Amino acid sequence: MGKNTGSAPAFSHGIKIAAERRPEYILLLDDDNWVEPDSLEKLLNSQKRAAVRFKDPLTSVCGYRDLDSNHIRIAKGLPASLTYPPSGAFMFFDVLTQLRRLMFKPRARELTMEEKCLPEAPYGGLLFPTQLLDVIGLPPSELRLYADDTFWTSRAVAQGHRLILDDSVTVHDADSKWARASGGGPFGLLDTESLEKLYFSVRNRVLFEKSLVRSTAARYRYAANKTIYSLISRFVALRGRPKAAYIVYREAVRDAELGRLDNLDWIGK
Repeated sequence: MGKNTGSAPAFSHGIKIAAERRPEYILLLDDDNWVEPDSLEKLLNSQKRAAVRFKDPLTSVCGYRDLDSNHIRIAKGLPASLTYPPSGAFMFFDVLTQLRRLMFKPRARELTMEEKCLPEAPYGGLLFPTQLLDVIGLPPSELRLYADDTFWTSRAVAQGHRLILDDSVTVHDADSKWARASGGGPFGLLDTESLEKLYFSVRNRVLFEKSLVRSTAARYRYAANKTIYSLISRFVALRGRPKAAYIVYREAVRDAELGRLDNLDWIGK
């Protein structure tokens, strides 16, 4: 790339180079992922089964990420429909979804392929037919860090193509998630030492969630979830988290809601 432009432009450029070789499939991994020797064979077999099941050769499959909280919930028996937050969520948080999860009792059975259909997926462990690029294009490079895989893979789902979790394949992460050291939600988010990661992860996630808000009900739901999450974040900041992290969080939310992508002040901080 010539210089460090962030992971979003790098993934987009790398996928473009891979596609120019005209393979039938492309498998993506992050630089800190590792997989078992038979993972590719399993993913290919799963893709072919899913393509037949859903009568769609452009179906994609994703390996199980052992640090992905959504994948962990599905592995415990929670269907994807209850795992991923709906339109109107804020920073993955939705009050009604939280309540539904508490009331749900996992069944003692294997989830069906339909129950493992994901609305989005990370790059690491994603296997997709190269022809899918003709439909959804390359990932957005302007986001710099984080959520570009979310925008891109959800684009395929929006076009009517399935994305299936294959939990027979484990994609290991050599490094722990940067926002998990002190727990999930605002507690882990505001405990980071990297303001750059904090800014881009919040800005881009809120950008994505705002793009899903299209109805009046979703707007009210988004406002309620945002208020609750922001109050908790403020409380966390007052209880000893770095003040700078909370300031960055607020700035990232503001920029996302304004659709501002030119704020690069936090790069390298």
